[in-house]
Amino acid sequence: MARIKVEQNSFTQGELGQYFDTRIDLDLYRAGAKTVENFMVLPQGGLLKRPGFELIDDNPATDHTAGDDLGFSAGTRLIPFKFSTEQEYVLVFEPSLDQSVNSKFHIYRNGAHAATVQDADCYWHSKAILDEVTFAQTFDTMIICHKDFEPKQIQRTGHTSWTIDPVTFVDKPFANFDTGLTLTPSSKSTGSHSITASADASSYIEAGDRIRINGGYYTVSSVSTTTINGTVDVELGSTDAAGPNEWEITAFSSLRGFPRSVTFHQNRLIFGGSRDKPQTIFGSQTGDFFNFLPTVDNTITDDSGFVFTIGSDQVNVIKHLHSQQTLFIFTTGGEFEMVGSPVTPSNVNIRLQTRYGHADGGVRPILVDNEVLFVSANGRELRGFVFDFNSDSYYAENRTIIAHDVLDNPDDITFLRAFKNTNQNYVFLANEDGEMACLSINVRRNVIGWSRFKTDGKFLKCLAINDNDTTPPTQRLYALIQRDYTKDDGSTVTAIFLERMTENTVYLDSWQQKADSGHTAVTGLYHLKNRTVRAVTDGLVHANVSVGTRAQTANVTLNDTSSNTQIGLGYTGTLTTMTIPVVLNGQNYRGEEHRKITGYVNLNNTQDLTVDGQTIDFRSLGSGLLDVPITPFTGTVKKYISGITNDPALTVTTTEPLQATILGVTTELEVGDG
Repeated sequence: MARIKVEQNSFTQGELGQYFDTRIDLDLYRAGAKTVENFMVLPQGGLLKRPGFELIDDNPATDHTAGDDLGFSAGTRLIPFKFSTEQEYVLVFEPSLDQSVNSKFHIYRNGAHAATVQDADCYWHSKAILDEVTFAQTFDTMIICHKDFEPKQIQRTGHTSWTIDPVTFVDKPFANFDTGLTLTPSSKSTGSHSITASADASSYIEAGDRIRINGGYYTVSSVSTTTINGTVDVELGSTDAAGPNEWEITAFSSLRGFPRSVTFHQNRLIFGGSRDKPQTIFGSQTGDFFNFLPTVDNTITDDSGFVFTIGSDQVNVIKHLHSQQTLFIFTTGGEFEMVGSPVTPSNVNIRLQTRYGHADGGVRPILVDNEVLFVSANGRELRGFVFDFNSDSYYAENRTIIAHDVLDNPDDITFLRAFKNTNQNYVFLANEDGEMACLSINVRRNVIGWSRFKTDGKFLKCLAINDNDTTPPTQRLYALIQRDYTKDDGSTVTAIFLERMTENTVYLDSWQQKADSGHTAVTGLYHLKNRTVRAVTDGLVHANVSVGTRAQTANVTLNDTSSNTQIGLGYTGTLTTMTIPVVLNGQNYRGEEHRKITGYVNLNNTQDLTVDGQTIDFRSLGSGLLDVPITPFTGTVKKYISGITNDPALTVTTTEPLQATILGVTTELEVGDG
């Protein structure tokens, strides 16, 4: 039999879909794998075991001595508030599922709870509502929108001082809703006058509305069938009857709905797609964000507000707006670009670019390098909106074609810049099935590599922000994670916790730490009570420990004295190579019987690894003492393996809560006739 060594020194393409299993002719095959779980793809080619997720909070209102804690409410969402790189916050929008109780939002900074706001203006009472909330921020003010509720503004006046109130408009935008009504003013002069409608107007017009009619403006005080009472506040040009398409009314109201999306663009506040005007763009006056009046001193100028409706062959409901050099408009049926240098009422053009449509829910488009990444309407594709100079238009590059099943109707997306010392950017998507897809992306270096994060529970939401408890500030990945929770009565329920992945070398999930000299017990592990979990003491893997009941202050007793203890949930990192290609003298031996002999693994700073089920003894490679931490190993490890198969692959795992970095693997096989 012929003996051959097959080397793989790069995994920059990450996990590949099963449809690539025979494509040994492609470069990506030689840089991909069948399975990459709980590893992060490095741009240099290796795989870094992901750090664990630290418990941040199981709900700031919790009194653990009073009863069982079920964490945050179902449907809770994470929203970033970014004033500067030194002042960034996680806003945790928590719905009150009982509509008689106000919902709220919590503020976290540097991994600690800073404040909670509970107010009647926190209108979110379900996941469905929260997933449709969109937002935009400028300085200390954030505007949030939902099609069924008036826009709100969240304002920060200090780290612990926050408010939420309705947006106060100078003037709302105007639009025609084709009500079929003809309106006849009784007078064109300013003052209190009535308008007569050709039919009952109470279903279309309400108190507080403003009507733009015959070149003037009219504010409504009340409506009684065909009689509209109010005030002419800008003189009308005439008292002529205005036909159904000859007058306009304020676009946002409880009768006509409110805007679905919002952004700031070219010094204007832009709303996109109200409930009853789903494909209309509303732009404020330049530099006057809450003034949407279409005239300045009763004259249309370049600084005036504007309203522009997308012309298309189908209804394209606007889901999200994204401001770049131009304004990108993501709708249910396609992706559009609004151009104008600058945008003015007479210089607005909206062009269809692609027809993939945007997914429902809270997965908003994000900017990564020069691409705007968005999840297409089918919930299975992550696409990059990129400009093509040859066609002078945008196209939507499919970033999931190499791993076609890595997305499963994702519920959130975020972008983590320059993680740890990797010099790499990562995109995370929390999938409906509870996995989190991780994309290592550097298009210029041809690094488009997917991996999967799995945990003892389900990833629900994710958000990357700067924490400034380091110098310089460091991005951390926050997540809402649903985990099993064992009550004191022995029953198991689910709870939602806020956790974060930092740059610590801690490889436990939902971990908590005690750092003081000479302790033999850890208390306060309420989120893990009544469970058997993993522990690391002074860098040594401790035997599994049992967490006590709530009455026992959720305590753990250690076997030895420790100065630094982390306790949490274990997880496994797994790499399975693609089917190893064996070609001898131009002949492909795929499908022939192969015998695996040896696995060689190139490692960097690694303390735990198993190759095809064979555990590597790292103590024999460094210090053999059992009472000191394993010395991280860098170099090549040779491990004898075995197994006869027609589709050979190598599986490398790490199960202990210790660090591991795989740089490459080589597999030695025998193949052919004996």
